[in-house]
Amino acid sequence: MLEQSITYPPQPGYPLYITAKRYWLPAFDACSKDPDALTLIFLHSTSFHKETWEPVMEQVFKLASQNGGPVKIREAWALDCPNHGESGQLNEITLQRLDFFRECAYLFHCKLCQGVYLH
Repeated sequence: MLEQSITYPPQPGYPLYITAKRYWLPAFDACSKDPDALTLIFLHSTSFHKETWEPVMEQVFKLASQNGGPVKIREAWALDCPNHGESGQLNEITLQRLDFFRECAYLFHCKLCQGVYLH
């Protein structure tokens, strides 16, 4: 499983850093332009961090990469909650309320990852 760390800086309307990791298998490159292929987004709960999902992703990727697998995957992303992990360190001074994770996930899904296929 390959991974790439990404940090999105604060922007107008969202004052916090977003840290994420992109995960994929080289075999998934064949699905990069397939509209039926999925981009999975993993979010964690309190007291965890984005890397918590790595064992789950390994199993999902293993199943998806088998011949005749049940689903086509383009890539997966895991996001840190703004007050956890790398994001928490970058946002320590700015954090003043706890509802930013919902906004973080929305912003990432609707604006940042649209058409982003980093290879």
